[in-house]
Amino acid sequence: GVSILVGIALGIAAIFGWRYWVSHRDARAEQASLAYDVFIEAVEKPDIAQAQQRGQALLADFPHSAYAALATLRLAKLAMDSGDPATAIQRLQWVIDHAELAEFQEIARLRLARAFFAAGQLSEAEKQLERVNAASLTAEREELRGDLALAGNDPARARTAYAAALAAGAS
Repeated sequence: GVSILVGIALGIAAIFGWRYWVSHRDARAEQASLAYDVFIEAVEKPDIAQAQQRGQALLADFPHSAYAALATLRLAKLAMDSGDPATAIQRLQWVIDHAELAEFQEIARLRLARAFFAAGQLSEAEKQLERVNAASLTAEREELRGDLALAGNDPARARTAYAAALAAGAS
């Protein structure tokens, strides 16, 4: 009889433990979503300092969430828009290293290649571009490849890349 009671107690404890874990996980996801909403509101106001502060808070509080990767991609864009490619490069590298979704990593690689291009580091841009493999980013990848070839004084290669970008965009 004692083993049956212990089994029942363990089963009840497991059920309540599981429910607590699911509730905790959902509450954290909701908190991360709300923090991301606050961050986006700050970004949409032209207050870069507040947006950066909100983004850093989101990264500190929810570093393993998809919202952290999204916020970091947005912070990198803000850095590029303000003429700071070095900060954008750091932020994009963070997304590549920490994002759990491969799609975010691919987007970050493409944007990192653009940041290197903007910083005049053509060879680094080319290296990052070679690592972008997502079919959904083919047109953007080939367009940037054409821009890099044009910057490198290779119009034939640029023309080929631009044609590939047009073909990928049409399909």
